Amino acid sequence: MNIFSFNSSDPAVKSLLLWKVGGEEEKWALKAVESLVKKLRKKHNGCGTVEDLEYALAHPVGLSKCVTIPRSQDGRLQVSHKKNLPHVIYCKLWRWPNVQSHHELKPISTCLYPYDNRGEQICINPYHYTRVEQQSAPIIFRAPSVSASDYYRGSPMIGYMSPSPWFPLPHPV
Repeated sequence: MNIFSFNSSDPAVKSLLLWKVGGEEEKWALKAVESLVKKLRKKHNGCGTVEDLEYALAHPVGLSKCVTIPRSQDGRLQVSHKKNLPHVIYCKLWRWPNVQSHHELKPISTCLYPYDNRGEQICINPYHYTRVEQQSAPIIFRAPSVSASDYYRGSPMIGYMSPSPWFPLPHPV
Protein backbone atom coordinates (compact mmCIF):
# COMPACT_ATOMS: atom_id res chain seq x y z
CA MET A 1 0.00 0.00 0.00
CA ASN A 2 1.33 3.41 -0.90
CA ILE A 3 0.70 5.80 1.98
CA PHE A 4 1.27 8.78 -0.30
CA SER A 5 -1.77 7.86 -2.37
CA PHE A 6 -3.93 8.91 0.59
CA ASN A 7 -4.92 12.56 0.53
CA SER A 8 -4.54 13.41 4.22
CA SER A 9 -2.20 15.87 5.83
CA ASP A 10 -2.84 14.50 9.34
CA PRO A 11 0.18 12.49 10.54
CA ALA A 12 -2.00 10.43 12.91
CA VAL A 13 -4.22 9.33 10.02
CA LYS A 14 -1.19 8.42 7.90
CA SER A 15 0.36 6.52 10.80
CA LEU A 16 -2.80 4.49 11.43
CA LEU A 17 -3.22 3.73 7.73
CA LEU A 18 0.20 2.05 7.75
CA TRP A 19 -1.35 -0.77 9.80
CA LYS A 20 -4.18 -1.41 7.32
CA VAL A 21 -4.49 -5.04 6.20
CA GLY A 22 -6.32 -6.49 3.23
CA GLY A 23 -7.59 -4.90 0.09
CA GLU A 24 -10.17 -2.49 1.43
CA GLU A 25 -10.87 0.41 -0.88
CA GLU A 26 -8.32 3.14 -0.10
CA LYS A 27 -10.82 6.01 -0.11
CA TRP A 28 -13.07 4.11 2.30
CA ALA A 29 -10.14 3.28 4.61
CA LEU A 30 -9.05 6.91 4.61
CA LYS A 31 -12.57 8.10 5.52
CA ALA A 32 -12.87 5.47 8.27
CA VAL A 33 -9.56 6.47 9.87
CA GLU A 34 -10.18 10.22 9.51
CA SER A 35 -13.58 9.82 11.17
CA LEU A 36 -12.07 7.79 14.00
CA VAL A 37 -9.20 10.22 14.64
CA LYS A 38 -11.68 13.10 14.76
CA LYS A 39 -13.86 11.25 17.31
CA LEU A 40 -10.88 10.28 19.46
CA ARG A 41 -9.59 13.86 19.57
CA LYS A 42 -12.88 15.54 20.46
CA LYS A 43 -14.25 13.15 23.07
CA HIS A 44 -14.61 14.30 26.65
CA ASN A 45 -15.31 10.96 28.29
CA GLY A 46 -14.49 7.35 27.57
CA CYS A 47 -10.94 6.20 27.27
CA GLY A 48 -8.19 5.70 24.76
CA THR A 49 -6.39 8.13 22.53
CA VAL A 50 -4.95 8.02 19.05
CA GLU A 51 -1.62 7.17 20.70
CA ASP A 52 -3.22 4.26 22.60
CA LEU A 53 -4.57 2.88 19.34
CA GLU A 54 -1.19 3.25 17.63
CA TYR A 55 0.40 1.39 20.57
CA ALA A 56 -2.16 -1.44 20.30
CA LEU A 57 -1.55 -1.81 16.56
CA ALA A 58 2.23 -1.80 17.03
CA HIS A 59 2.16 -4.28 19.95
CA PRO A 60 -0.53 -6.84 19.10
CA VAL A 61 0.58 -9.41 21.69
CA GLY A 62 0.91 -6.94 24.56
CA LEU A 63 -1.76 -5.59 26.85
CA SER A 64 -3.37 -2.45 25.50
CA LYS A 65 -6.01 0.00 26.67
CA CYS A 66 -9.57 0.21 25.48
CA VAL A 67 -10.00 2.78 22.73
CA THR A 68 -13.59 3.99 22.78
CA ILE A 69 -15.94 6.04 20.69
CA PRO A 70 -19.51 7.07 21.58
CA ARG A 71 -22.24 4.60 20.61
CA SER A 72 -24.59 5.99 17.96
CA GLN A 73 -28.36 5.72 18.31
CA ASP A 74 -28.59 2.50 16.29
CA GLY A 75 -25.11 1.32 17.32
CA ARG A 76 -23.75 1.48 13.78
CA LEU A 77 -21.26 3.74 12.07
CA GLN A 78 -21.50 4.95 8.49
CA VAL A 79 -18.32 5.47 6.51
CA SER A 80 -18.98 6.74 2.99
CA HIS A 81 -21.76 4.49 1.70
CA LYS A 82 -21.08 1.52 4.02
CA LYS A 83 -22.80 1.16 7.38
CA ASN A 84 -21.61 -1.39 9.95
CA LEU A 85 -20.86 -1.78 13.64
CA PRO A 86 -17.77 0.22 14.67
CA HIS A 87 -15.77 -2.66 16.13
CA VAL A 88 -16.42 -4.71 12.98
CA ILE A 89 -15.23 -1.84 10.76
CA TYR A 90 -11.95 -1.39 12.62
CA CYS A 91 -11.30 -5.13 13.10
CA LYS A 92 -11.81 -5.48 9.34
CA LEU A 93 -9.48 -2.57 8.63
CA TRP A 94 -6.62 -3.55 10.95
CA ARG A 95 -6.91 -7.24 11.71
CA TRP A 96 -9.24 -9.50 9.70
CA PRO A 97 -10.07 -8.13 6.23
CA ASN A 98 -12.63 -10.87 5.62
CA VAL A 99 -14.70 -10.38 8.79
CA GLN A 100 -18.32 -9.74 7.83
CA SER A 101 -20.39 -9.66 10.99
CA HIS A 102 -20.29 -8.98 14.72
CA HIS A 103 -21.20 -12.65 15.18
CA GLU A 104 -17.64 -13.48 14.13
CA LEU A 105 -16.12 -11.36 16.93
CA LYS A 106 -15.95 -11.94 20.66
CA PRO A 107 -14.54 -9.43 23.17
CA ILE A 108 -11.59 -10.45 25.32
CA SER A 109 -12.26 -10.69 29.05
CA THR A 110 -10.18 -7.60 29.91
CA CYS A 111 -12.08 -5.26 27.56
CA LEU A 112 -14.07 -2.77 29.66
CA TYR A 113 -16.28 -1.42 26.86
CA PRO A 114 -17.13 -4.31 24.51
CA TYR A 115 -19.84 -3.72 21.93
CA ASP A 116 -22.21 -6.26 23.48
CA ASN A 117 -22.31 -4.42 26.85
CA ARG A 118 -24.63 -1.84 25.27
CA GLY A 119 -22.87 1.01 27.08
CA GLU A 120 -22.53 4.61 25.94
CA GLN A 121 -18.96 3.92 24.78
CA ILE A 122 -17.75 1.16 22.43
CA CYS A 123 -14.21 -0.19 22.36
CA ILE A 124 -12.89 -0.35 18.80
CA ASN A 125 -9.40 -1.67 19.68
CA PRO A 126 -9.06 -4.59 17.24
CA TYR A 127 -6.91 -6.48 19.74
CA HIS A 128 -9.72 -6.46 22.29
CA TYR A 129 -11.66 -8.90 20.09
CA THR A 130 -10.99 -12.46 19.03
CA ARG A 131 -12.26 -14.15 15.92
CA VAL A 132 -14.96 -16.77 16.35
CA GLU A 133 -14.89 -19.25 13.52
CA GLN A 134 -18.34 -19.94 12.15
CA GLN A 135 -19.40 -23.53 12.65
CA SER A 136 -20.85 -25.24 9.64
CA ALA A 137 -23.09 -28.26 9.84
CA PRO A 138 -21.03 -31.44 9.89
CA ILE A 139 -21.09 -33.55 6.78
CA ILE A 140 -22.15 -37.08 7.60
CA PHE A 141 -21.23 -39.82 5.20
CA ARG A 142 -23.16 -43.04 5.54
CA ALA A 143 -22.30 -46.16 3.63
CA PRO A 144 -25.39 -47.70 2.01
CA SER A 145 -26.33 -51.08 3.41
CA VAL A 146 -26.95 -52.51 -0.05
CA SER A 147 -25.46 -51.00 -3.19
CA ALA A 148 -27.40 -50.73 -6.41
CA SER A 149 -25.08 -53.20 -8.15
CA ASP A 150 -25.67 -55.78 -5.38
CA TYR A 151 -29.42 -55.23 -5.63
CA TYR A 152 -29.54 -55.86 -9.36
CA ARG A 153 -26.88 -58.61 -9.48
CA GLY A 154 -28.41 -61.81 -10.75
CA SER A 155 -31.52 -60.08 -12.05
CA PRO A 156 -32.70 -61.10 -15.53
CA MET A 157 -33.19 -57.40 -16.27
CA ILE A 158 -29.44 -56.49 -16.21
CA GLY A 159 -28.46 -55.08 -19.54
CA TYR A 160 -32.08 -54.70 -20.55
CA MET A 161 -32.75 -51.48 -18.67
CA SER A 162 -30.60 -49.42 -16.35
CA PRO A 163 -31.96 -48.65 -12.89
CA SER A 164 -33.84 -45.38 -12.79
CA PRO A 165 -35.58 -43.69 -9.88
CA TRP A 166 -38.46 -42.68 -12.17
CA PHE A 167 -39.08 -46.11 -13.67
CA PRO A 168 -38.58 -48.82 -11.08
CA LEU A 169 -37.70 -52.23 -12.39
CA PRO A 170 -40.33 -54.91 -11.88
CA HIS A 171 -39.46 -57.46 -9.23
CA PRO A 172 -39.17 -61.05 -10.47
CA VAL A 173 -42.09 -63.15 -9.30
